[in-house]
Amino acid sequence: FFSHDRRVPISLGILLDVSGSMRHKLQQALQTVREFSVALSPDDEMFLMTFGSDVNMRQKFTKNPQEVQRALRDIRSGGETTMYDAIQASLREMRSAHHTKKIILLVTDGLDSRSKINAEQAEEILKRSDAMVYAVGLDDDDTDPEAQQRTRYHVYHYMLGKLTSETGGWFFRVFTGRKY
Repeated sequence: FFSHDRRVPISLGILLDVSGSMRHKLQQALQTVREFSVALSPDDEMFLMTFGSDVNMRQKFTKNPQEVQRALRDIRSGGETTMYDAIQASLREMRSAHHTKKIILLVTDGLDSRSKINAEQAEEILKRSDAMVYAVGLDDDDTDPEAQQRTRYHVYHYMLGKLTSETGGWFFRVFTGRKY
């Protein structure tokens, strides 16, 4: 996913959006985080933060995938979105990373509605950091009649693309519930 050479350990911070707009996407988001946690090599470390109306540290840096799995229990969606604040908090947490290759992974639908800092400030702190940002953008399936009936928050491609490109990372778009 991020050209991970297993001989070079990484410090990975996953930021999981649990805001109300993620209600129909949360199961896919949780599964994405589970898959990343078990794909890491034994020398890698990761932490997990969630963000909705507030930013919450669910699991500090660990090399144990089971600790991340436990941190995913009882996660519910609701509230607004503090994605930029979560980015700022994750960079503070990255200061305690043990490895030089630092990656922040956003799992979100890309809508920030409540952060104390704005997009430009988030971009600026990312430019000054040594972390690469990747994003998995979860988007409603345009062909799903149920998705068409509710208020839809589509991935804000421009913003996620800009945040990831500032650091040399990538943005991937995933459709929830797509029936191929």
